[in-house]
Amino acid sequence: SGSIGGWYMTSEMADFFAVLKRQRPDAFFLWLTQGEKSIVDNAMTAAEVGSDDYAVRSVKPAEVSSWLSASDAGIAFYRPGISRLGPSPVKVSEYLACGLPVVVNAGVGDSGALIDRETIGTLVQGFTDGEYSIAAGNIAEFADAPDQIRRRTREVAERLFDVRRVGVERYARLYESVLGSNN
Repeated sequence: SGSIGGWYMTSEMADFFAVLKRQRPDAFFLWLTQGEKSIVDNAMTAAEVGSDDYAVRSVKPAEVSSWLSASDAGIAFYRPGISRLGPSPVKVSEYLACGLPVVVNAGVGDSGALIDRETIGTLVQGFTDGEYSIAAGNIAEFADAPDQIRRRTREVAERLFDVRRVGVERYARLYESVLGSNN
C-alpha cells in the first residue's frame, strides 16, 4: 500500500515494487490515494510493472484501515525534509496499527531507529536496485510469518503511538460528522 503526491516518492516506490516483484512473482501493489491515478500509472509503467500487478483505489481516510488490513506490508518513501515534520510519520503508525511491517527510507524522523529496535520492517538506505533487493528480501520474510509480525507491529503501535486513543478520537469525529450531516 502506498500514497502519492506531496511528501511521497511515487517513482521510487514503483521501482522498489518492480524489484520485489522479481523476488516474489505473486506480489501485488495496492495504492490507496486521494491523488491522481495517472501519477501512479505513469510511475508503474516507467518501472515496467504490468497493469495486472497493481491497483489504485481512491479511498476516504476512514476506509484506509480496512484496506490495509488485507495487505502484507506498508511502504512509504518520503522526500528529504520529512524528518522535520516529527518523530515518526502518521503513515508509519497507521501501517503498524493495522499489523503491517513497514518499508521506509532512511532519514525519516526516528523511523529507522524504531524499525531496527523493534524489528517491525525494513529500511532502504538509498534508492538503488541493490537496496531495494535487500529490503524486498527482508519484507518477504515478514510476509512468510504473518501472525507473528501482525502481533508485534500492533503491540509496538499500541505502546508507542497510543493507537487506541487515536482510534477512539477518530471514531468520535466520524460519529460527530455523521450526526452533523443529519441535522
